[in-house]
Amino acid sequence: MALGTTLLNPSGFGLWKMIIGHLGNRYLASITMEFRSPNFHEANFWPFLIMIGLLVIVLGLSNKKIQAGLLFNVVVWLFFGLYSSRNIPLFAIVVSPLLVLGLDDLLLNLPAQIKILNRIKRLDDRLHQTDVQLKGFVWPVISILVAIVGLGVGLHFDARGQGYTFDPEIFPVEAVDWLVENPQEGEMFNDFMWGGYLQLRLWPEKRVFIDSNSDFYGEAFVRQYGQVIFQEEGWESVLDQYNVDWAILPINMKAAEAIEWDLGWEVIYEDETATILRRE
Repeated sequence: MALGTTLLNPSGFGLWKMIIGHLGNRYLASITMEFRSPNFHEANFWPFLIMIGLLVIVLGLSNKKIQAGLLFNVVVWLFFGLYSSRNIPLFAIVVSPLLVLGLDDLLLNLPAQIKILNRIKRLDDRLHQTDVQLKGFVWPVISILVAIVGLGVGLHFDARGQGYTFDPEIFPVEAVDWLVENPQEGEMFNDFMWGGYLQLRLWPEKRVFIDSNSDFYGEAFVRQYGQVIFQEEGWESVLDQYNVDWAILPINMKAAEAIEWDLGWEVIYEDETATILRRE
């Protein structure tokens, strides 16, 4: 049933064809971060590693009987998460009920002499009783009201207290502010990782050269982009082929230096994050 509902989209089976084709294309999958396997040397993937560790503990020590269907889904999405990092959130959703049941069983069976565990159990019992008395719908309503009121008075609920903002050291925030005040005529060339941000700020007046949706662009076009970025043979002709008049790139990117020095383009804007160049 769930599989059938995925076909209810404007492209029908074409959506599956595109996804499978992208995954089968080693070049596109290798340059798309979300399709790569997780690198556990990076802190971003440590929560995933912790969840895997907890899963091993639960499966090895819990006496709770696990439904075959739930276990099958967990194993399948674990495999998908290890193969492609974009599947990690789905694994977290699927594994959470199993971890809750298993860890609850382990905590209840630990020695009663551990005082902190007794406090946790008593607190859990009180919260459960309160939830039953409140019919289970009061806490969600309170949470929504707190969020609405908090956002209304300007509170931010993220760890850094910055809210939904873009880091100007990573994204070309100031450069795009300048572009809004000084719009450039003609087609642009941009960094792959900045495509989404540029679309957010400049579309529909301006169209990006490329963004992270590499599956829509196709391998041949993405390779042409790489040809410019790495100054491979004939890279200058790619900019001519697509009638590129100006480029916005990271300040320390070699492609920016090559466009400036080898092609003689003029630097019309520059800050600590981005540089904007234009044909003379």
